Order: sequence, then structure tokens, then C-alpha cells
Amino acid sequence: MGRSLLSLEIVELIEHIRSKAIVTTGISPHHLRIASDEKLLELQAQLCLGEAWGVWECPKEWSPGFTNRSRQHYRLELALPDGTDLHSEPAHRTWRELLRLSLAMALWPGASGKVRKPRSALTILYTLGHALKLMGLPEDGAFWSRIDRPQARKLLGKPGVNSLNTVAFYYGMGALPDGPSTAKRKGIQSRRDRLGEPEHSECPDNAKQWQPFPDTYTAEAGWRAVHMMSIVGPTLIDAIETAAFVPVRTTRADGAPLSKRSIQLIKKQAFDNVISTWDWRAPDGSALQDLPMPIHSRSQRSLEHSQPISWPPRSYFEAFSLLVILQSCHLWIVALSFASRHGELLSLRENCLRRETSDISTASLSTWKLDGIVGRSHEVPLPDIVVATLRQQVRLAKLAKRIANFDGDHLWVRLDTRGSPEERIGSPITNFARYLQGFNFAFDLTPLLENTNAHMHRFRKTLARIVALALVHAPKILMDVLGHRDEQMTVMRYILSDPGILVEIEEISRELIILKGVDAVGKLEQLQGKAARTLRERVAQHVKRLGKNALEPQNLREFVEAMTEHGAGWAIIGPGKVCTGFKKGGLCNDINGEANPHYCSTDCHNQLLLPDYERADGTFASSIVEAIDTIDYVVDHFLKSEKRGEEMLVAALSGQIRGLLGQWREVDQHFQNRHLLNPEVKKHFLQVVLLS
Repeated sequence: MGRSLLSLEIVELIEHIRSKAIVTTGISPHHLRIASDEKLLELQAQLCLGEAWGVWECPKEWSPGFTNRSRQHYRLELALPDGTDLHSEPAHRTWRELLRLSLAMALWPGASGKVRKPRSALTILYTLGHALKLMGLPEDGAFWSRIDRPQARKLLGKPGVNSLNTVAFYYGMGALPDGPSTAKRKGIQSRRDRLGEPEHSECPDNAKQWQPFPDTYTAEAGWRAVHMMSIVGPTLIDAIETAAFVPVRTTRADGAPLSKRSIQLIKKQAFDNVISTWDWRAPDGSALQDLPMPIHSRSQRSLEHSQPISWPPRSYFEAFSLLVILQSCHLWIVALSFASRHGELLSLRENCLRRETSDISTASLSTWKLDGIVGRSHEVPLPDIVVATLRQQVRLAKLAKRIANFDGDHLWVRLDTRGSPEERIGSPITNFARYLQGFNFAFDLTPLLENTNAHMHRFRKTLARIVALALVHAPKILMDVLGHRDEQMTVMRYILSDPGILVEIEEISRELIILKGVDAVGKLEQLQGKAARTLRERVAQHVKRLGKNALEPQNLREFVEAMTEHGAGWAIIGPGKVCTGFKKGGLCNDINGEANPHYCSTDCHNQLLLPDYERADGTFASSIVEAIDTIDYVVDHFLKSEKRGEEMLVAALSGQIRGLLGQWREVDQHFQNRHLLNPEVKKHFLQVVLLS
């Protein structure tokens, strides 16, 4: 369901009503368990959740941004088999236990330590009510104990198990007279007779965490979504906007009004005429004659018997079908970039863009996962393509709401006429599942999912995989992007939830080292450090052995793979600094085990110094220039500290300067010619041997 932030006033009001009900009635879990129907109804009214038997209501003010009024209350008949007498004793008992559970959720914190929001409690009622309807009317004795977790999973999937866990929690608290068959209240659990007991009393829970999308799916879906957004989207929205508001006559020649049916036919003809004669062009002005991929209408049931949507569209209906797919493309791009939870994406508004004039724009959304019922606002950094996507989605949403004369600032809109009147064109989307399925159907991407289901949470896992494979300090970056407060959550539940990601990270690391080795061979005469001489000798032997073919790409790569032990024997220690004996070690560890980069020494025979290095943004910088700039900066602070008599800081800065010397000759010569001429500096570096 769509969610909006509850105002602080509403939250305080709900808490005040709850506290007052507990104080004035003296209600306890024990009292609720034995309460009469009259007492239950009295409590319901006192909590402002309805006053009629058989109806549970959520006040409109407690569910802002939610337009489907039918989902703001729950009725008894939804939990009963069709044709059941609402006044029968089994029907009364069904409502009695549903009401008792609802009151428990409204009065006392659940397993999370928080009192459930009214709409969250409604969701549980809908879930459990559906299960009760499937199971039939209760007989004497058992009620909740008629269903266990395996049955709940079979009937309703994971939401059913979660809802049943809520029942079990309040039964364990003592608020319910009956609980799931696996739930036992503390203090009255019966002795367990293991004689003849099967090995497993219930089926094991084989549920797995959501995994990232397959790489092939991500690549194929990504370019299709981007092409639709950037090339097709602008002209498609222009065409529909022009067609939808083309003026049409509504009266006959004699001035009499036309019938509703006649007006519809005239509009269809006018709309279709605009679309069929539209000049379809890409943003660069070139004619858009065809598309690089077929697109299937989501109204068709089977790809085997369906025909792709024609391009260019010949009617207003075909163009509007493409508009539905365009919004799904926007959703795909935004979901992957935001890596947000389902409800957070639903909370986006037309004015969500922030800092549009800054180097990095952001979008504002709402999050509840770690902040309870009030929630908080959260900003997400956006690349340019996502900014363009959001701007176009704002335009699409405003167009749909204008066509349907629907008010609201929600970003994601319904574009079909199925469902109740509250779910008409322009109304807010409350669940993305069908739109994600429609996206995969439209581009025939389902086979690329490798027999797995598409799910919104997989976008979070997919972005986590991309960042983990591509960026240094990935856990810290992902903590911010995913909105986590615990790095272990990011590492264990997201990065390492993909069982193959460690292998891939190692493969990428080894490949980067091999490329660094190839780069070193190409800059052989510019290399410095104790390992430079050894490397030149090995390259010379390789050239002598293979002759003129030695440095051809394939031969060079094989040589570097052997020299770097397939990427595992070298390691990048710092900007322009490489350890060529990482598996053996050297002075940093007394040649005992793997090298320790923290103790990398200029005297070590494994240290190789390159003239440049690659920055995080992909550009290259001079290692020598950066070292010289660093020395100048540190020496400046060194002299200021010396003047102020800060001995400990002088010693620390002196150590930093020594760590930069003895590596590149140019750096040592710069230090000698510029800084050693100063007596205040020279007296601290009398014993330093500089490279000449």
C-alpha cells in the first residue's frame, strides 16, 4: 500500500488515545483474553477504531495519501466463507477473535518493540481473514490453533507466516485464548513425549534471501529501459498530450448536444488521427522510424501467440499502451539507482528533486524501516540520467492526472482502467509488482531471470553487487545508499548474500593487478624502487627468449600473469606504489607470511614505484607530483609547529616527511633543493640519505 509520513501531531494523538485507554480501563493481556463481546466493542470505540460489531475502521487522518477508502476498514464477511450467516455463532466467534487480536496490536508493542500502526494492523487482518475464509468456519475449541506455519506459508506465502507470528506473539503474551499449533505460552507448555516422534515435527523453512538480478538480465533490461526513457519517451508524451486535449465538437449542426456514445466516437477518431499523423522524432531531431527491440502489449496473455506493438503506433490506444510501458521503464531505472525499499519509492512526490543546480542532484523520499511510525525524510544522490528520468516521470504523472482530472502530488500513477473507481487513471500506485512483471513481459525478459521471480528488493541487492564489484570502500558507500546503520547488515545481508560475489571480487582484483603489471612493463624505463631492476631483468630475459614477438598482447599478458602469480602475488599499496612480493612478504614481515602494507619500507626489494596512478574517478595523476605537493604541505605545517614549540606534533610530521623520502628521485631532489636549505628543517633531517 502507498505510504505517507504521519505527522507528529497524529502520532502523539494515537499514543495519547492508547495510553488513556490502558489507564482508564486497567486493561491487561489477561483481561483482554477473557473480555466479553461488549467489553471488546467498548475498547474498540475508545481506541477510535470503529463502533460497529463486525467492522474495524482506520480513521482517514491516520492514513494520509491513501485514496482507496475500501482498504481503510475491514468487515467480518471478508473472513467468512461465501453465504455464511453473519449472525451465526461461528461468525460471531470469528469476529471476536479477530477483534481481540486487533485490540492487542493497538494496545501493546509487538515483537519489534513498537506498537503497530493502524494500517499495518489492517494489513494483518486482511491476510489472516483470507486464511480463515479458506479454512472454513471454526468448530468448538480450536481457532488459531487450526493453522500452523507450514499451512500459512502454503496458503498465503511469507506474509501469512509473518501474520501468524504476530498471533503467536500475543498468544505468548497471554492476550489471546488460543494460538497457532506451534505456539505455547510460557509456564503451561506440556511435557514433550519423544517416543515415536518423527525426526522433524514441521517442514524446515527453506526460504532464501532475495538475490541480485542475473548480470545478463540487468544488462539487457537496462539498455532497453534507458532507450525507452531517453529516445522514445519525450516524443511519446508529446504525442499523447497533443491527442488527449485536441478540441472536439460536442453538439450537432442544429446545436443539440451529442450523445455520450457519439462524443466518445468523435474523440476516438480525433485522438487516433493525431497519433497516426504524428511526426515521430528522437531528441536529436532524427526520424524515429523503428525501435531496436520488439515490445509486447502487457494486455496479451502469452508471448508465444502475441504480436509486438507496431511502431510507430497507429492509434491512441497503442500509444497509451506504450505510455504504460514507459512508466515501467522509469520505475526500473529509478529502482536500481535508488536501491530503496518498496514503500520508500512509493513515497516519492512530484517535487522530490533537490539540489538541481548542484554538481550532484538528490531526491527526497520517506523511510520508516529504522525510524518507526513517524519515519523521516531521506535524500538520495542521483546521476544525471536518473534526474532526467524523474523529470520525465513528473511530466507523465501530471499528464495522466490532467487527463483523468485527478488531484494529488504522487509520482507514480495508474494508467489503466481496471479495478475499483478509486483505482482509476491518475490515482496512486499502491504496489509495483504488476508493473515490474509488465516490464519484463513487454521486452520478453522473463527467461533471463533464470527461473526466479522479479521482486523490488532485488534492485537493492543488484546495486549492492555492482558497487561491491566496482568501488573501493563499498560497505561504507552502501551503508549510506541503502540507509543502514549497521555495517554488518550491509556486508552480511547484502554484499555477501550473493554466494558468488567473493569469487568475483577476487577475480576482478586479480585482473586489475594483471593490468597494472602490463602497465608497468609499458613504462619500464620510468619505474623506480628496489624492485624496478629485477623487473627489467625479467622482461629482458622474456624478450631474449621470444624475440620480436615477446611484447605482442597475448605473449605479454601470459608473461605478466606468470610474473604476478595470476594477480595474487602483487598488491597495490598506495598511489603509484606496488608490492611485487605480496604472498611472500619482505622487510614488512621479516619474510614470514603475507606482506603487511602498513609497514611497507623503501628499503624492501619488493617495492615498485610507478610514475602515475589512477584516481577513483578514472583519471590519471602523477605519483611524483602528488608526493611533492604532499611534502610541501606537511613541511609548511611542520615549520608552524616548530615555531609554536609543539614537540609531539613536530615529531609526527617529521615521520610523515621521512615516509615520503627515499622513494622517487625527483621528490628527494625537490626536498633537498627547496626545504633542506632552511636550517629549521635541516637540523631534523641530518641523518636522512636522499636519492640522487
